[in-house]
Amino acid sequence: MAAQNLVLRSVFMLFLPCRLSPAGHTTYCVYTAGIIGNEFLSLMKEFPLWPVQQEMAIFQRVVERGSFAGAAEDVGLSPSAVAKLITRLEQRLGVRLINRTTRHLALTAEGEIYLDRVREILSAIEAAESEVTSARALPRGHLRVHAFPVVAADHLAPALPDFLARYPHVTFDFMVTNRVVDLVGENVDLSLRIGPLEDSGLVSRKIVDLRRVVCASPSYLARHGWPAEPADLAA
Repeated sequence: MAAQNLVLRSVFMLFLPCRLSPAGHTTYCVYTAGIIGNEFLSLMKEFPLWPVQQEMAIFQRVVERGSFAGAAEDVGLSPSAVAKLITRLEQRLGVRLINRTTRHLALTAEGEIYLDRVREILSAIEAAESEVTSARALPRGHLRVHAFPVVAADHLAPALPDFLARYPHVTFDFMVTNRVVDLVGENVDLSLRIGPLEDSGLVSRKIVDLRRVVCASPSYLARHGWPAEPADLAA
């Protein structure tokens, strides 16, 4: 049992922060509460990191169900495990949140305040996760894009209407120039370039093969003849 208690103390010292010291260091409390064996393993399986968020969620569930047994049924723990969790929460906060009788649970004044804040926090967490998830599903934001004139005219411009129809929440600033821009220094998000990437610190993806064709008008050829090498064009 001594060895088992030592393991329990180590686990709870790792996962249950109590407060911040004036120096800003976290102080960890030791809560064994007699939770051993299968029940302890069940708790650790259900809540491997035991964050404050889980404490808040179970506290809210206890209030909404009106009993430890009802909340325990929802979260898959035993009623005693839920009761001990609420007790540890109260010990950590230093206040009583719920008055218990054999037939009834009632929030204290502090419990009412805590419940209001818990609902706000859990709702904010849910909203944040939903917003991030939806942002991945539907891109949005502003992009500063550089492109060479020939690429912008022949490839970028024709593709824009369909892109903006699919992603109406994406907006653009375009920098159309033959100059090779400094993406970091000029705050450019995306550059459509031709040729190999010289800066290995940038991430590139090939999007199209461009075929180059040298052309000449019949009148030019009549005056200058057929060039055999690039130097003939300067003659």
